[in-house]
Amino acid sequence: MPTPAGERMLVHARAAVQAAGDALLAAQEATQLRGTLRVASFRSTATHLLPPALAAFRARHPGVTVHLLDGEAVGGGEVLVRRGQADVAIVIEEGCLDLRLTPLLLDEYLFVAPARRGAHPVTLEDLMGPLLLTLGTCTPRVRSYLRRCGVQPESVTEIADDSVILGMVAHGLGVSVMPRLALTPLPSGLVALPMPEPLLRPLALATLPHRANLPVLRAFTDALLEALRGPGAPERVSALPGRPSLLH
Repeated sequence: MPTPAGERMLVHARAAVQAAGDALLAAQEATQLRGTLRVASFRSTATHLLPPALAAFRARHPGVTVHLLDGEAVGGGEVLVRRGQADVAIVIEEGCLDLRLTPLLLDEYLFVAPARRGAHPVTLEDLMGPLLLTLGTCTPRVRSYLRRCGVQPESVTEIADDSVILGMVAHGLGVSVMPRLALTPLPSGLVALPMPEPLLRPLALATLPHRANLPVLRAFTDALLEALRGPGAPERVSALPGRPSLLH
């Protein structure tokens, strides 16, 4: 185990190594990119946002190898970016003011229940539980929402795997609150409905400010933004007075 002094030195050593590598990356021509790009992402965004962007990026820049990292680990993708362990990360925009953020979309949280409940509007009483939530960055947002609404669920269970939660909900073992992207496609036996008051997660692409203009990072950012504007892109949620509206 490193000593406290060693830990302090390690921070500066990592920064020095990254700066040396960045000097080489900065000298690359945008049409001849090479090297490795490390992208941290949530499971849901890796499933629905990244594949078309990665396909376009690889077609344009075959010399770049992309590594996908778990954006739920060690406190979130923003932590990986700050430590220099990821080059870019899809993050929830709030709380990342020290990073360069490129807004992507607003993802709406939905109430999930057995299909037999029906599609009538969700009330605060529906959120009383038992409530099944995913481990990671979404749970604090949902808990904060419940506190603002004055709701105290009879029980809250945190489970790592989305599919396990959905299976339990389908069998009447509780209800859940999940982002729309995490629910696409919605398994049979379930209904997903708007919350009593809108709850959104603003998704953004984050990187360190002094690295944002590196050609490889600009190229990936451009590919992701183009994919979000293209055919088959996920629904965007725009916060409007009264209710969010879905934009295609």
